[in-house]
Amino acid sequence: MRKLKFRWIFFSLLFLVGVSISVGYNFKTQHKKKQMTAHIVYFWTNPNLSAADKEKFEAGLRSLLKIKSIKQGYVGKPSTTEARDVVDNSFAYTLMLFFDDVKGHDAYQIDPIHLKFVEENKQYWTKVVVYDADTM
Repeated sequence: MRKLKFRWIFFSLLFLVGVSISVGYNFKTQHKKKQMTAHIVYFWTNPNLSAADKEKFEAGLRSLLKIKSIKQGYVGKPSTTEARDVVDNSFAYTLMLFFDDVKGHDAYQIDPIHLKFVEENKQYWTKVVVYDADTM
């Protein structure tokens, strides 16, 4: 009976040590995120775009996601979140791109796919605002 109690205590402690190490490791890795460079672009489009023009513009935005230096990328429209003084939903489209670093961003800027997008789609927008940021 005493051996059984000792084994139970021993394996319980071993289990707790294993869980503690695992939780500590996960905490460290989750809080030690890699720095990235974000490139967020907001487009205000010409108000009288046809449905075909909108489709072409949206396809052009999605084509940018194929650029190799992009690690994550999303195309979006204004959300239907509650209207508040601090929210600006006046844009028509947004492009959210994430790169490993500024070098990836710079490679994106001169990539032929990006240059083609600008040339073929610049007539569709009236205003573009870009926010670049490095994650912390």
